[in-house]
Amino acid sequence: MLQYLVHNLSAAHVLVDKDFNPLVVDFAMILGGGLVDGRFTGLPAVLRSHGYEDINVVAIGMWTAGNDVFALGVVLLELILQSTSAGLTKALRCPHLVFIHEVAYGLYVGEQARAKERESKFSYLKKLCLCAHPRAEE
Repeated sequence: MLQYLVHNLSAAHVLVDKDFNPLVVDFAMILGGGLVDGRFTGLPAVLRSHGYEDINVVAIGMWTAGNDVFALGVVLLELILQSTSAGLTKALRCPHLVFIHEVAYGLYVGEQARAKERESKFSYLKKLCLCAHPRAEE
């Protein structure tokens, strides 16, 4: 039964009890869901978990264990950012839904670019120092 629950993971489906034990709810996949033999059926997009599905997998229609990892990552990002995709969309006043994984990727790419910029500035300064003091390299 757990395999059917895992393939329908979203933050709305995870609750905690009074002792903070996680509870998984929403049995939509058992009642029909959108998967037959590991492939998506032609269900309306409304029934899917937008923002919790890897768009690359949705494009080919195959569901793998990697999707579960992706969905869990989105849930963790929601907990870290203390917001949902709908909350971010409203906060950013975007006309379309902003997905948390897209925001996280943008932050990651931005940080990578800043790190590369810091590294290139350091390299430039190091080259200047080596030109001014050639023995400093030894």
